[in-house]
Amino acid sequence: MKDDLKLDENYPWNQLTYEVSVVEDHTNRVLKASDVEITQVRQHDFELQFLSYDFQPGKLVIARVKVTDIDGAPVQDEKNTVKLTYTYGWMDQEQKTLAEKTVPSTGIVTFELEPEKNKTQITVTATYRSMTTVQHMHAMGERRNEKVNVQVEQDSVKIGDDIEVRVWALVPLRQATLVVQGPLGLRTVRDLPAGLDAKKDGEDSETGTTVRVRATADMAPVSRVLVYAVTADGSLAADVTAVKVDTNLAPVEVRVLPGRSEPGGEVAVTLSARPNATVALLAVDQSVLLLKEANNVVTREDAVKELLSYESRAEKRWGRGCDAQSLLSRGRPRWLSVEEVLQDAGVAFMTNAKTVQKPPLSTTFGFGTPSNSRGVLFGATSVSMATPMAAPAAGLGGAFGGAALQTQPPRLRTLFPETWLWENFNSGADGNVTLKRIVPDTITSWVVSALAMDPKQGLGLSETTKLTVFRPFFATLNLPYSVIRGETVQVPVIVFNYMDEDTSATVTLDNEHGDFDFAGDDTGAARQTRQVAVPRQGAASASFDITPKKVGHVSLKVTAIGDKAGDALERALKVKAEGETQYRNKAIPVSLAKAETFKTIVALEFPENTVPDSETVEVSAIGDVLGPTTANLDKLIRMPFGCGEQNMLNFVPNIVIMKYLNHTNKLTPALERKARSFTEMGYQKEMTYRHRDGSFSAFGESDRNGSTWLTAFVAKSFRMAESVVPVEGRVIDEALAWLSRHQAADGSFPEVGSICHRDMQGGAAKGLALTAYVLTAFLQEKNATSKYQDATTKALNFLLEGRSDLDDPYALAITTYALHLASHPAKDEAFKMLNAKAQSARGLRWWSKSDAADPKNPFRSQPNSVNVEMTAYALLAYLQRGLAGEAFPIMQWLIAQRNSNGGFASTQDTVVGLQALAAMAERMALPAGDMRLVFSYAAEGAKQDAPIVVNDETGLVLQRHELPRSVREVELTADGTGFSLAQVSWSFNEATAGKHPLFKLRAEAAKATPITLVLRVCSSFIAGPWGCESNMAVVEVSLPSGFAVDQDALPALKKTADVKRVETKDQDTAVVLYFDKMDTEEYCVEIAAIRTHLVSNQKPVPVTVYDYYDQTRRARVFYVPPSAGAVDEK
Repeated sequence: MKDDLKLDENYPWNQLTYEVSVVEDHTNRVLKASDVEITQVRQHDFELQFLSYDFQPGKLVIARVKVTDIDGAPVQDEKNTVKLTYTYGWMDQEQKTLAEKTVPSTGIVTFELEPEKNKTQITVTATYRSMTTVQHMHAMGERRNEKVNVQVEQDSVKIGDDIEVRVWALVPLRQATLVVQGPLGLRTVRDLPAGLDAKKDGEDSETGTTVRVRATADMAPVSRVLVYAVTADGSLAADVTAVKVDTNLAPVEVRVLPGRSEPGGEVAVTLSARPNATVALLAVDQSVLLLKEANNVVTREDAVKELLSYESRAEKRWGRGCDAQSLLSRGRPRWLSVEEVLQDAGVAFMTNAKTVQKPPLSTTFGFGTPSNSRGVLFGATSVSMATPMAAPAAGLGGAFGGAALQTQPPRLRTLFPETWLWENFNSGADGNVTLKRIVPDTITSWVVSALAMDPKQGLGLSETTKLTVFRPFFATLNLPYSVIRGETVQVPVIVFNYMDEDTSATVTLDNEHGDFDFAGDDTGAARQTRQVAVPRQGAASASFDITPKKVGHVSLKVTAIGDKAGDALERALKVKAEGETQYRNKAIPVSLAKAETFKTIVALEFPENTVPDSETVEVSAIGDVLGPTTANLDKLIRMPFGCGEQNMLNFVPNIVIMKYLNHTNKLTPALERKARSFTEMGYQKEMTYRHRDGSFSAFGESDRNGSTWLTAFVAKSFRMAESVVPVEGRVIDEALAWLSRHQAADGSFPEVGSICHRDMQGGAAKGLALTAYVLTAFLQEKNATSKYQDATTKALNFLLEGRSDLDDPYALAITTYALHLASHPAKDEAFKMLNAKAQSARGLRWWSKSDAADPKNPFRSQPNSVNVEMTAYALLAYLQRGLAGEAFPIMQWLIAQRNSNGGFASTQDTVVGLQALAAMAERMALPAGDMRLVFSYAAEGAKQDAPIVVNDETGLVLQRHELPRSVREVELTADGTGFSLAQVSWSFNEATAGKHPLFKLRAEAAKATPITLVLRVCSSFIAGPWGCESNMAVVEVSLPSGFAVDQDALPALKKTADVKRVETKDQDTAVVLYFDKMDTEEYCVEIAAIRTHLVSNQKPVPVTVYDYYDQTRRARVFYVPPSAGAVDEK
C-alpha cells in the first residue's frame, strides 16, 4: 500500500486525499465526498519511557527506550540498534554517546548515564532506524522559578470535594497567596501561612503546607491553580498548575415510548429534570444529521468547549499564554520565568518586587536568530433515508402491521419535516413532563435530545435517544429542489420490502388535478402504473417521466400496493416559471386625520415579454409607517447580503425598530424577542469581519486592510446598540482609535481599504462624503467626541474648506447632516445649498444623483440606492432642524421606494432609510384609529373586493390578500379614522436577456458528462460616461434543474483570484459570487455541478451580474444546459 499511495517514509508526515463516489442502484444518483488525512509512514512506535523531567546532579539517571509495533506489541530486533546521545543544554556543542544496543524481546532498551555535578540541564536524544525522540531534563532545584512550587495531589475532583493543593518554597518568603481561576474568572484567593520556608540545612526533604479548597461548579471543567509570593530578598516568585473538576451538569433525561412506531402513530415523550427547570426539546431526522454538517444537537463536549472558550490567556511576546487544559496535560517545563508563569496563569500583574526577565531566545538557545523568529516543530441535500436502517430480523413484519393481507387503502403519508419537535416548557413542580405527540410520516430514526436550565445547577444536557419509525413495506420519492415548467423530470419511486416473502407491487402515480403530463402520453391520462417485483429484504424501483404544466407546487401522489401490504405518500414538486423574477411595489400612505375618505387607483405595469402565468399580485395594509419592516425583519431585501457591510442588515434595522417601537409604546414582548435575536446574531457575525488592529472590512482578515467606511459604520452602529444589547465597549473604542490613526493631515478620512461603494468611499467630491460619514461616528457619543476632539475638529475644518464648491448632492447631503449633528454654525448655509438641489413632483420631494447614465436605461425608473441614501440624510437634517412638518413629502418619497418587505434595494440605503423613517415617525403624531380599506379589482368578469380593517388590535399586523394573476389595476378606497400604510405588490418573470446591459456577461458549459457539468461564467464592466468600473459586483448563477453544486469544488472556487466570497442557496442549486469591483478586464470563474436528477427538455437558465450599490448597472443572460440523454432516449 505504501508504494501504491506513493508514501515517502523519509518524510514523517504524508497528506492523503480520499475521494469516494457512491452510486445508488435504484436511482443511479451519485453522491461524492472527499477528505484529507495526514498519515505517518512507520512500522513502529518509539518513545522514551519512565524518564523524569528532573535529575539530581552527580547521581545515576536511568533512561528506558520502548519500541513497539503500530498495534502496541513489543518489538524484538537483533539487527537494528537503539542509539542514545545527550548534551548539557542548548549551548553545549559536545555530544555524548552511549553504547548502542539491540532491542530485546521486551521491546525496552535500558541506558544509564551519570550527569556531571555542575550541570543543570540535559537534552537526551534516542534514535532507532529513521525515528528520533528527544526529552529535556532539569536539575532538582532548577524549578520554574527556583523559589516556590505548587502541586495538586489529585488527578481530578468532583464538585463539592476538597482540592488538595501542596505548596512548598525553596527560599524564605515574606508572603504568599493562592489563587484558583476557573474558566469564567477568579474563584478563590487565599493568603498562605508563613511556614513555607526553604528546606533546612542538612535536610533533603522539603517543607511546605497542604491547602484545601472546595471545588465548585464554576471551576469546571478545569481550573488553574496559581501561587505567587514575595521572597525575603524582595523578589517575585510564582508557580502554576491546573486541576480537573468533573463537570456535573444539571440532570435531564428524555425517553420516547414506544421506541418504535409506524408513521402517524402516537408516542409519549417523557422528560425528567430538576423541578421548575426550563426545558428545550429537539427531535431531528437522523438523515439530516448524517448528510449535513449539523449543529442541531448540543453535547456535553460542546458545553465544556464553550466554557473553556472564555478562559483568560495573557499575551506573550511570541504568542498567547497557554490554557488550563494544556497545563493539565503537558509536561512541566522548568525554564519559564516568573513573568511567563503569570502569563500562563492568565493574569495581568503589576509589582514593585524584583523580577528576573527571560533572556532573548538567541541567548537561551544559541541559535543566533532574532527573538521573534518563527521556529519549526519536527517530530449535501437532505433526503429521506433510501435504506433507513438494517433490515429487521425475519418475522418482524407483523410487528408493524404489514404481514397481514392488504384489505383497505393504505394511509396517505404527507408530513415529512426535517425537524419534528422544537419546543420549550417548564418541568413543573416535580420535574417530570409527559407529552403525547404524533409521529411524522418519514421512514427514519428521529434523534431526540433535551436541554435544561436550572437556577441552581445551571445547564443540563440529556443523552440522545432514538425513535425508529418504520413499516415493513413502504415507498419513497426523491425529488429535485425545483424544475422549470415545461421540463420533463424523471420521478423515481423506490419500493422497499422487509417482509419474509418476495412480492409484486403495483406502483401508481396519480394526476387527478391535471397539473402535469405524462411524457409520451397524449391521452391526458389521470394516472400511470408500473409493475415491479420486490424481493424480500430488498427493493425495486419504478420511474415516471412527467412534464409539469402549472407554476407553483405540483402535488405528486404515489401508491404502491403489494400482495400483503401497501403504502401511499404525497410530496410537492416545486415548479418555477421560465426566466428570472422581477419585483415591483407601490406603497400608499393613507391618513384620514383631515379627510373622511381616501381613494386612489394603482396601475400594475407588466412588460410585453412577461412570461405567461408567472405573475403574482398581492395587496397588504398595516397601521404603522414601519409596519412592513417590523413584519419582515429577516428578509428586508431580496439581494444577497454576505459581506461585512451587508451583514449589518441583520443588526441595525432591528435596533432601529426596537427603539422606535419602544418610543411609541408599541414594542411587544414577541417583537422584542425576535428583533433581539436577529441583533445578537448580526453582532456575533459582524465580529468575524474584524481585524486584529480593531478595524473592520467587507471580507474580514482575507482583506489586506481594514475599511475606513465599514469601521465607521460598525462603530456608529455598535454605539447605537449599546442600550439594547450587550456590546463590548472596547470594540467601539478600538475602532474609533483606528480611524483617528488613519486621519490625513488635512483632516480628511481617506479610504485605506477596498472600495466597494464608490459614491461613499471614492475620491469624488474631494472625499467629503466619507469624511462626513466618519465624523458622524465620532459625533454619535459625547464621550467619544471629547476623547477625539482633535480628530473631530480637523474633520469639521476639512468639511468647511471643501463645502463652498461642493456640487455632488450625495456628499452634500451627508455633510449637511454631519454639520447639524455637530451643531456647527455652517449648518444653515449647507442646508440652504442642499435644498437648492432638491427635486419635487406630485407632492413628493427627493434628491438624486445627476450622473451621465443613459436616460434609455430601463432600470432608471426603479428605486436607486444612492438616491435613497442622500434623501434619507436630507430627511435626518430636516429633523435636526425641527422641520418634521416640512419633511412629510420627503418621507412619502422614501416610503414609495421601499420593497414589499419594508426594506430598500440594498443594505446601506435600507439602514439609513429606515433610520430616517423611524426618526420621522417618532416625531409625527400619527393618529391611531379604526380604518377600513378596500382593494377593488376586476376578475372573472366581475368586480371583486379585498377588505382590510386596521385598528388598535391589528395595527402592527401586516394583513395580506393574494389577488388573481390577471389583475392589472387596483382601486384603493378607505374610510374611518387614523393612519395606515397600504401596499400593492406584484412580480413577474422575464425570459429574455436584460435590456441595456452595463456589464458584458457570458455563460457556457465548459465541460459536461452524463453526471457532471462545469459552467464557465465571464463578466466585465462596460465603460462609458457613467464610469469605467463598478462598485461591489455580485454574480448570481442558477444551475440547471436536476443539478447541485459540487461541494468538493467549492474550496477551489473560493480561492479564485478576485472572488471575495462564495455562497450557495436554494439547496445548493444556485451560486452567489462577490467581487470588490469589476472593470473592463474580463473576470472568469468555473463552477462545477453534479447531476442529482434526470431532467430533459431543459429550459434556459439565468445568470445575472449587478452593481450592489447602483441597480441601474446590471446584465442578464441565459444559457442552455446540456441535455439529459438518459431521459431523452426513453
